Amino acid sequence: MSRYTDILGLPAEDVRNVADAYGGYAGFIQDEFDKSEDSNKQNAAIGPWLASNWLLAAILNALLTPAASKSLFSQAARAYRELNHPFWKVAAICGLDSDLLAEQPDSFMSNDASEDYLLGISPDEYLYELLRLAYLSQVDTRYAGAYDRLREGGQELAALRASGAGRLNIPIFLYIKAISEVGIAGFRQERGVDVLGPLLDRAYESIELARADTYHWAGLRGSVVPLEPEILAASICFCIKSLYTEGGLAALERRIDMDAAAFVPLQVALAITQGSPLNGGFDVSLDPIIPTGPVNTGGPQVDVPVFA
Repeated sequence: MSRYTDILGLPAEDVRNVADAYGGYAGFIQDEFDKSEDSNKQNAAIGPWLASNWLLAAILNALLTPAASKSLFSQAARAYRELNHPFWKVAAICGLDSDLLAEQPDSFMSNDASEDYLLGISPDEYLYELLRLAYLSQVDTRYAGAYDRLREGGQELAALRASGAGRLNIPIFLYIKAISEVGIAGFRQERGVDVLGPLLDRAYESIELARADTYHWAGLRGSVVPLEPEILAASICFCIKSLYTEGGLAALERRIDMDAAAFVPLQVALAITQGSPLNGGFDVSLDPIIPTGPVNTGGPQVDVPVFA
């Protein structure tokens, strides 16, 4: 049993079966899509399903073998980017895909994140770009100024700061507060855990409600996923900052309540970051199962929602 599935009250075998089903189905449609002569038509028809299946496979694999989920998150990121959906940035962060995140021309290198600009984008677009720059500012100092401008612009604009963003519709100010520590030179891990806590607690509210419905929760049915990528992405930004702090990730790990379900995203982020080249580790990848026929999970019935 996975430690994370145990904490969340999920049967690990069923999580594995459903993860394999999503990954297998995504691999199957990816293969069909790659062979199609009319990629534009195919992308409009099956692109959302392809992206969703890669993402759901990645989420569930992250609860079982976090380091092995990175390649699946990267697949999801590329699929979402093909759809011009800004959620690709979140998936790319979860996959530690620095190259993909840096490919987008950075409008904030020369842009002052003016009020007019910020009011012209959706709260989701703001959040996803904020997370992208928070991540990149830790691996490439050229992005630090752009990250600061975007973060400060969001802090100063009350209408944006109070807006809900992401699948969970969490107020943006909680994200800004949680990852604001990333940009502080005198970063302290204990302070960081304190400001990240409210975001983790707020995200866990939906999971706590879902867990009350044991039939749907244990069978992985319904729209609530056990690990929200947006929360995982924010936690990864925090963990990467900790890499360059005295004591590193080991010091951070000692400050986490390892038995608290609300802290599972931070624990998974810690595991993903520990196994990354950034931490001197190895980049472990997981090849998805490519079925030749209909997917049979061997477990609970699998619904395939269009995610994000």
